[in-house]
Amino acid sequence: MSGQGDGRPNPTEARNAHQFREKLKALRGWAGQPSLRKMEKLAGSRANSTTPALSKSTVGQLLNRKEDDDRLPNKEIVANFVRACMLCRDGNTAQELLTHEVEQWVSVRGTLVDAGKARLEDEPPPQESGNPLARWIRQHKGLAWASAGLLALFIVAGVFVAGLMFSGRGAEKAGSSTSMPADNRAASSNASVPACDSYEVRAQDLWLRDEYGGPMKDPAHGQLRQGQRVTVQREANGLGQIEVKADDGRVGRVDPRYLEPKC
Repeated sequence: MSGQGDGRPNPTEARNAHQFREKLKALRGWAGQPSLRKMEKLAGSRANSTTPALSKSTVGQLLNRKEDDDRLPNKEIVANFVRACMLCRDGNTAQELLTHEVEQWVSVRGTLVDAGKARLEDEPPPQESGNPLARWIRQHKGLAWASAGLLALFIVAGVFVAGLMFSGRGAEKAGSSTSMPADNRAASSNASVPACDSYEVRAQDLWLRDEYGGPMKDPAHGQLRQGQRVTVQREANGLGQIEVKADDGRVGRVDPRYLEPKC
């Protein structure tokens, strides 16, 4: 384990929520594996309250999450956890070192959330059934883009071959059939209908997603109400989500299954 001079775990080595929680476990081990009751006592109470700032149940839930759980607690819990571990290790820890250590852990937690490697406890989970795929894409962006590019290349090649085949058949039919009257050609050219780009939200609690299928950083920014009008901005991404612009100016991606055409 990489440390910081005295063997303390280094939180900056964490690359996702699971690794960050493992670093917290390692910090507790470095502190002598104090009991949850002792950590609760050292953390004290919340301001103007008798409620523990770091309850035993909160610590237990934090340390026993599954590996694929991408949630992290709020910064107050992380700060109190780190502070309690430092004081368990040495009750006379200098205030400057204590403050530095707490700020470092809280900063790494914020970086992981901002980078889409973790989400907050109270952040709504992705609604789409492809949530595991969306999480994988966020964690492997480079490979995901390479796969998408390869898929696009195969699609273009398929369209090109299909175009050659149909153009050949069209030439054969043109040579054996009579020409269409001028008035019929004019009628057929005006028969095309433009694609619909105006839709109405038909689902309750539909959330805007980012370009990788993940939730917006601000949950309040991402929610669309039922009946709200949106306009299509871009075609579907690899998850089948289209980019839309809401009537209030917000932009994000949604599953088109929850939209109703309004052309």
